Amino acid sequence: PGPTVGVNSPAICQGDSAILTATVSGGVSPYIYHWSNGSSAGSIKVSPLTTTNYSVTVTDASQQQCSIIAIAIVTAFLPIFIGLL
Repeated sequence: PGPTVGVNSPAICQGDSAILTATVSGGVSPYIYHWSNGSSAGSIKVSPLTTTNYSVTVTDASQQQCSIIAIAIVTAFLPIFIGLL
């Protein structure tokens, strides 16, 4: 059987960064990664300003592929203003 892949989908605040990591099981290593942002690493650092979908396709050494979509959820908080009374 070919590889299966899972990706974490973190929730971050606007302006923060997150690491998305593709976790592969099965198939034949080594694996080739292709993220929607062009990266070929097993993990990517993202800093989206809004909720963004990232997809990764993993190809194993026997040329079998598996794809998954990861979602980086960005929570935008309004600034807090403190005034003197």
